[in-house]
Amino acid sequence: MRKTFVSNLLLLVAVNLLIKPFYLLGIEAEIQDRTGPEAFGSYFALINFSYLLNILPDLGVTNWNTRRVASQPGQLPSLFPVLLSVRGLMSMVYLVLVLLCGLLLGYSSSQMGILALLAGNQVLASALLYLRSNLAGLHLFRQDSLLSVLDRAILVVFMAALLWWPGSSTFQMEWLVWGQTMAYGLSVIAALALVARHAGGIRFRWDGPQARRVLRESMPFALLILLSGLALRMDSVLLERIDTARAAGDYAMGFRFFDAVTMVAFLFAGLLLPIFSRMHERSEAIAPLLGTAFRIMSSGLWIMACCGVAWPGEILAVFYRNPTPDAVHAFSILMVGCAAFSMQYVYGTLLTAMGALRALVGIAAVALGINLILNLALIPHYGAVGSALANVGAQTTALVLQVIFVHRLVKPAMARDYRRLFVFAACSAAILAAVLSGAGTIKALAFPYGAAVFISLSLLVAMGTRVLDFRAFLNLLKMKE
Repeated sequence: MRKTFVSNLLLLVAVNLLIKPFYLLGIEAEIQDRTGPEAFGSYFALINFSYLLNILPDLGVTNWNTRRVASQPGQLPSLFPVLLSVRGLMSMVYLVLVLLCGLLLGYSSSQMGILALLAGNQVLASALLYLRSNLAGLHLFRQDSLLSVLDRAILVVFMAALLWWPGSSTFQMEWLVWGQTMAYGLSVIAALALVARHAGGIRFRWDGPQARRVLRESMPFALLILLSGLALRMDSVLLERIDTARAAGDYAMGFRFFDAVTMVAFLFAGLLLPIFSRMHERSEAIAPLLGTAFRIMSSGLWIMACCGVAWPGEILAVFYRNPTPDAVHAFSILMVGCAAFSMQYVYGTLLTAMGALRALVGIAAVALGINLILNLALIPHYGAVGSALANVGAQTTALVLQVIFVHRLVKPAMARDYRRLFVFAACSAAILAAVLSGAGTIKALAFPYGAAVFISLSLLVAMGTRVLDFRAFLNLLKMKE
């Protein structure tokens, strides 16, 4: 199973690193520069508002379906038409509720028009994730990998044409929203074609008893995703309502990097969930795969967070013309929260595969409470920086609690992994301190050369401490299943 995880992770990361970071840091950053922080901040608040209730079209069915298809692949033909019907009904409920909530919050008519399109896009995005869950459950990871970037690849083509077509100098936010609609729509069509081959065609069938059973079993997933989504996405909504759209735009500059990194982390979860689920079903030893995922993820996230804290202004200046001091400060803090959130895709995914949903729901509720209290307390005084601090507090607490629960339930022998990570982190921090102290007198240590030196030496230390063990990594790829 570790070979399956590692080999397919290589494909997933390769195709996603080619597309998704370019979209976020190239296309979307350019759009924000052209439209301005206030216009983009308003859009950013609206799209995150559409995320807050986006569990309704799914109700946890995607995660439930991944586990069920992975453990019992033969059930796909009977489940697929029923779940399509359930999701269609709940999508209509979601659209109505989002628009009603938008009216209650006092959004303008132009904002409501964009919100309606964004809500429709959420329905399509949720449908795409559900369709992909069937492929992941069947362990068709290569097809799932290609679908994971198809919508962004299409959107990149559309947006690049609008941004850089000869003579084009302006950009309207509505173009981005309509581009998302077309990209998601085409991707859903492709996914339907792939899944239909294994599900016996595309058809809708309402089966009341089976639908109720699925919803009853998936409801803990729905509650978990709702609470986690609120804790992650409420920041920009509260910023725009309590402070200003400009503050939300400042926050969006840093959160875009947060999204880019967590997209890669999400790939881990997409691979780990069906593999952990099948291993748990067969009572196989989970600790070796958990250790492998932990070491790969933690070393990369540590290096990323260090770069974000050490060179926040320099990094933002690469992608934006005039990042504000608040945007720079918020970005440096968000990178710490990003590392804590991304690691949850390892521990939280294992708890999900084991069915420990009550623990996960409780952890998500605690994180949501911390995030809400800190945002309400800090936004009036610190704006975007206050929201970034709230993010770190909530995500770090959630990660610590997940680690505690995993060790209580699984008792993995990971003491050696943690010791290696501690030694690696200490050595890497010393390298960073040396680079920063020498940057004032040695030009070669200034950004971006100093960052390259730090990353290169940190990777060498990671290999030296065997946090990244490439020999074991290569042996793993050569293993037979």
